[in-house]
Amino acid sequence: MNVRRAAGLAMAMGMLGSCGTSKPATIDRGAVAKLSDAQMRPIDDARTSEAHAVDQVASAKQAKTDAANQVSVAKADVEVANAEFKKAKADLDAVTAQKADNQSLAMARAAVDVAELKVKSQERRVTYLKDLADLAALRQDAATAHLTTAQAATEKAKFDSLAAAGSTEVQNKQVDDYEENLARAEATEANVKKKLADSHLDAVTDFHKWQELVRKLKAAGVESPSAPLPSSSMDSSLVPVQAPLLAPGAPMGPR
Repeated sequence: MNVRRAAGLAMAMGMLGSCGTSKPATIDRGAVAKLSDAQMRPIDDARTSEAHAVDQVASAKQAKTDAANQVSVAKADVEVANAEFKKAKADLDAVTAQKADNQSLAMARAAVDVAELKVKSQERRVTYLKDLADLAALRQDAATAHLTTAQAATEKAKFDSLAAAGSTEVQNKQVDDYEENLARAEATEANVKKKLADSHLDAVTDFHKWQELVRKLKAAGVESPSAPLPSSSMDSSLVPVQAPLLAPGAPMGPR
């Protein structure tokens, strides 16, 4: 980044929340038609980046929808776990009322403990998946902000190439307008990515809390769905890592 761009970005970060800023006039595609292949190369590169940014927005939008759907499925699993917990308690009450032997009582109490642990694990799993959904929403925001940056970069590339070619198309336009517009876009994108990084830390915390319950269930002989740590990637198609889910109502392990 050159000195002027660096100064522009710093200024934009300081004025990110201010109003009254306006974008410079968009340079018509026809204005660059007379440029040579060499003069068009920076513009073509910028357009390629812009097209990739459009794809990222589409991917991030789909990932956001998928993450929200997974939260809905996980909530249904909590309902199932709660039903199993209520049944285990009813069975314990019945065994107690029958004055069953100590072994039967111990088994019934153990079943209640495991069922309660399943409920806690499923609830924590919902919390974690909500974190992933929040990350997916922020990735969509980041992708949208990146697209705005790419569009500003394309306009700047068109201005630079036309100005270098001595075109009259930009004689009444100011380079500072395009540089400041790009700097504002970059500042907005950086701000969104900062929020994304902060939310990633929250997701990691909830992931470990969930895994602690998973380990307790495993010690009780109950297998639980596994999941990787949430991805911190802000690029690579912007798709969040998602936890493998059980089918609605599927048992989490041996009863």
